[in-house]
Amino acid sequence: MAVRLARTQLYSTRDPVHFHDGILKDVKLLWDAEAFPSGVTLMACFIDALAAKKGEATKPKFRKFMEHHFRPLCDELHAVARNKPGALTFYEQYRNGFAHLRGPKSHYTLARASETGGKYVEVFDVEQIGQFVGINVDRLYSDFIAAVERCRNEK
Repeated sequence: MAVRLARTQLYSTRDPVHFHDGILKDVKLLWDAEAFPSGVTLMACFIDALAAKKGEATKPKFRKFMEHHFRPLCDELHAVARNKPGALTFYEQYRNGFAHLRGPKSHYTLARASETGGKYVEVFDVEQIGQFVGINVDRLYSDFIAAVERCRNEK
């Protein structure tokens, strides 16, 4: 027999009362612990959830969300990986890499603002290995927080 609960006893992570606060708390916890790979994993997955709104998460919705809320990142990624829009590069190299491989795909990496000179994207030439495209996790985090707050305030 199933346990009977009153509606008020159900905690739903998708409930607007909890949704944005939960996202912010989870990401802040990882950020404060300097767990950047895990933090980027959550941010990328939460971008999917924010973009989906109440519907299904799709690559086109992710792209649209990224281009609206993370335009500088998209533009800088496109400048170094010109064969596709920056939002799709982020989706394929970072979001998919972190979600499925626990790290960005080959020749993509994370960097701190101090390593990128404050730019969102920097190319690093690693001796005996080759070039890596690094994204600034400090800017990603601050822009992510701002995007969540904007989404919370949308009606």
